[in-house]
Amino acid sequence: MGEPDGITMSEQRRTRRIKVSVATILEADNLHYFAETGDLSETGILLLTRRDFPIGARMRLAFALPPGLPNVIAEGVVKRSETGKGVGVEFVSLTSESKETLARFLDASPGSSDS
Repeated sequence: MGEPDGITMSEQRRTRRIKVSVATILEADNLHYFAETGDLSETGILLLTRRDFPIGARMRLAFALPPGLPNVIAEGVVKRSETGKGVGVEFVSLTSESKETLARFLDASPGSSDS
């Protein structure tokens, strides 16, 4: 069976990833940047940015999901970085409200239901 629209899966991934474009503010080394997301999961985010961040770099992230949901605030560590393609960030710290917001958004996204 094929993958549902908007969801990519890999044997290396533990959670479903939803393709979504969301404006994100990130802070790394006391500098602020703006980036769009490529995809999102409960455990991490792909940032579409031309800027290269070193593997292991820590950053703070803030982004808003659809109206009615609170902003997501997270701390993450860069796990993958390809100049001109994007940066894969694993969440290492999320508030309980941010975890709830992500779960609600992902559960409501197309292709995420188990039924």
